[in-house]
Amino acid sequence: MMYLDPQSSNPQLHRWQPPQLQELQIHGLSLLCNLLPLIPEYIHSLNAHTYFVKMMQAYADYDRRIASMKAILQASKFEFFKTNFHNSGLIDVLLEIIKSGTDVHLDLREYAFNILSNICSGNRDNQKEFRRKGGIELLKECLAYSEVEQSGNASTFVLSVIDCLSSSVFGNKRSELHFLDIEGVYILLDLAETCEESLRRVCLSAICTILENPKSFQYFVEWSSGKTTINASQLLIRLYQEEDKRFGVEVENGMLQNVERPLNPRSSYYQRKGEEQGGEPGAVGGS
Repeated sequence: MMYLDPQSSNPQLHRWQPPQLQELQIHGLSLLCNLLPLIPEYIHSLNAHTYFVKMMQAYADYDRRIASMKAILQASKFEFFKTNFHNSGLIDVLLEIIKSGTDVHLDLREYAFNILSNICSGNRDNQKEFRRKGGIELLKECLAYSEVEQSGNASTFVLSVIDCLSSSVFGNKRSELHFLDIEGVYILLDLAETCEESLRRVCLSAICTILENPKSFQYFVEWSSGKTTINASQLLIRLYQEEDKRFGVEVENGMLQNVERPLNPRSSYYQRKGEEQGGEPGAVGGS
């Protein structure tokens, strides 16, 4: 812990050159990250969370920041750390990282959203602080993320944003109303229309959750696609039809042709595909 205090006056630290001290700090953070799940109460008793935040505030280099964020992410899973993070300045640091946009590595911004999701989950104080600091506006902005970067995975980044939305906004009446006021439903519907298959289900889940709020209905009704001008109901019907097509559900004149298909989606479809390819019944591609 001595090496993780940027303000420490311990004379032992002066024997190391800055690159050596940086390496020692990274190793120390890595050790604490692995120890946290095993002895969280003991590490909490050492006020480790204050050192993690000090490291984030004092250093802007990628290596120390990512090591600090990995340790904070482990700590943020425990309730006693969540409470302490409320007044530590951590939310300010994380939001500043997100605000920096492409000036900061995408995976750092992803870690920031993952940490925010954890510390806001079930913690009203952190949810309130997140809202007061403009976090919901940043959520909305990042839900519309479409840039291509080489410093991270855009799909997992958007997934972390949706996860943060679920933990920091949903279930909190004031936060939900603020999300609605800034037209967050429009962004979710835009995302559902354009996102890749791996994200669509979690995006639709977020839409279902926010629509439990009666005040969200008007936004759902008013939305129209900027690409195709379809409305929200037409979008959901189209997505439903795409799922039917993907799973081989056969519909003709509005009537389901194979009543067993929806209940047992693999059997009849793959049996027919195997027979079409000249294999044994029930085998795809003859194997």
